[in-house]
Amino acid sequence: MTAGAPDWAAVLEQVPRAGFVPDAIWVDDPDGPGFAAVSRRADPGRWSAAVAADAPVITQINRGGPRSAADGDFPSSSCSQPSVVADMLNALDLRPGARVLEIGTGTGWNAALLARRVGPAGRVTTIEVDPGVADGARRALAAAGVAAEIVVGDGVHGWAESAPYDRIVATASVRELVPREWLAQLRPGGRLVAPWGTDHGNGALLTLDLGPRAPRRAGSPGTRRSCGSAANGAACSGGSPARTPSPARPPPRPTSAATTWT
Repeated sequence: MTAGAPDWAAVLEQVPRAGFVPDAIWVDDPDGPGFAAVSRRADPGRWSAAVAADAPVITQINRGGPRSAADGDFPSSSCSQPSVVADMLNALDLRPGARVLEIGTGTGWNAALLARRVGPAGRVTTIEVDPGVADGARRALAAAGVAAEIVVGDGVHGWAESAPYDRIVATASVRELVPREWLAQLRPGGRLVAPWGTDHGNGALLTLDLGPRAPRRAGSPGTRRSCGSAANGAACSGGSPARTPSPARPPPRPTSAATTWT
């Protein structure tokens, strides 16, 4: 943990995720493949146990569409595992007054944690690809009295309107290549944190620190940034990950892999 970083375990206790998890969640169906719905009203004990566990909670399947016996159900949004959230927030090294962009709003719980840390002098912007999920997060944040800007869009493009950011955190896994838009919206000296993987392995937590941008000479094109190698030696520039809601089932507990962009 970086010196001066917050004790996120204590922050997580101060912002319980139960206030952000919807009344209906999904768990593995013990009677067959797929998922079974659990209602807070119909089965409050089971719902509370799932929310209190150090495990992800599936909050949406099939992107909110109908269940499909033929094709099978798939998780499409979740509330992330608390210990993984804490690891990512520690890696982010967030300070009061910072401007933060979150890629993948999900339930809004992570945005509430970010907002608590940056305080009234900071600003949290969070982008969610699914309008229904974004609406649910907006209601939960309002009920909790949390000020955060929620926008609907594909997080692969970031959100230039509120840039530059001191920190960018992605709750959706990056596959090999970091989108250039994220780096363009990150302030020099800023940090980006994201789960990272390739076709050959998952489980890394990528931390990128952006160095100072080279000055641009009049009449010349911009200088391209280069980067060192990320975990497992894969390149970490360009690219376009898929849809950006939080993954319902995160990779194994991430290990840290840091690199600096110049």
